[in-house]
Amino acid sequence: MKAHRKILTVGLGLNLAWVTGCQSDYPALSPAHLDFSDGRVTDSIGSSLWKDFRQSRKLLEAWSPVPDSPWTPFAKPTLFSALDEIGSKVQPIYTPAAQAAEVQARNFARHERVPNNTMLIVDLPGEETVVWGVALARECKLQPVATFNNWPHQRGILKAERVLGALLYYAAEMDKLKKAGALSSAARPVLMMDSNRLGLAKTVKDTDFDNRYYLLESDLPSSAQLKSAGIEHILYVGSNQDVQEEQDDLNPYFKALHDSGIDFAILSAQAYTDKGAVLAAKERRESGYYHRSGSHFPWWLLYYAGRGHTPIPRPTLFSGTPAQGASRRFIRTSAGGFGGYHGIQSGSGG
Repeated sequence: MKAHRKILTVGLGLNLAWVTGCQSDYPALSPAHLDFSDGRVTDSIGSSLWKDFRQSRKLLEAWSPVPDSPWTPFAKPTLFSALDEIGSKVQPIYTPAAQAAEVQARNFARHERVPNNTMLIVDLPGEETVVWGVALARECKLQPVATFNNWPHQRGILKAERVLGALLYYAAEMDKLKKAGALSSAARPVLMMDSNRLGLAKTVKDTDFDNRYYLLESDLPSSAQLKSAGIEHILYVGSNQDVQEEQDDLNPYFKALHDSGIDFAILSAQAYTDKGAVLAAKERRESGYYHRSGSHFPWWLLYYAGRGHTPIPRPTLFSGTPAQGASRRFIRTSAGGFGGYHGIQSGSGG
């Protein structure tokens, strides 16, 4: 039987097969060849308790929203479920970039005020997003909601195992926070996103395992759900110093929320690297606030380097026609929401 040159394989297991019925020569997941460099012996609380979270169920419990949380439906189990396949090869990861993110997240959490009517979306490289998630839980009592929605593979376009290692590094700390009652079901969410999910900076080869993904509007809280929780504002945290807009997959979602009356601010995580600059800006802001009418003081001016953002429809990766192969190929292989295992195989076989 002759296979198609390019095929899509979707399943919950790790043994890929041709959609035409022929066996694929695509290699199975090889945990020994995953990238756990920068692995640590101890975790974020200086313990070896991370070893207790090397099962997908345990790690998912540590990072899931608390019981009865309205945000539970938006927490993706997909990446966590890969842990049982990886086994003892998994390592907690804490990189120099994560250390820098720790400083930024701490400066934000300790020196900025997050009103009760505001939700955060943190869209940074996955390991850094995890750092922000736990820092906001620790300092601000927000509920991290993981949206990581694909598997690692040694040939993966994305190094999803790096995010998994970061989740493991902070697992014991998150578990302790939850068991101590620090987080409540009424706590506001912080949606944790991996800014690498679209793989826009990647050169895709035919031999790559395509584990890119994107998020659909149905993967995220609706306007009605946000408003029922009293959320009127969304603060979007991006990675670039001059971040101007949300990523392509979020554009229709942001536009729909904005049309329903929810407004946005956008800021760069990098703006929080220098504590002195953050404190000086905060002092200037607060001085200005006390001399202005609250009705004329935009909520986003509360944030250092923050600015208002109006999402508008724009050409994105997903607005191509079938003739525009790159966009269509990505959409075929990377649809968010079904939490499967995706791969592209080239060549013939049978």
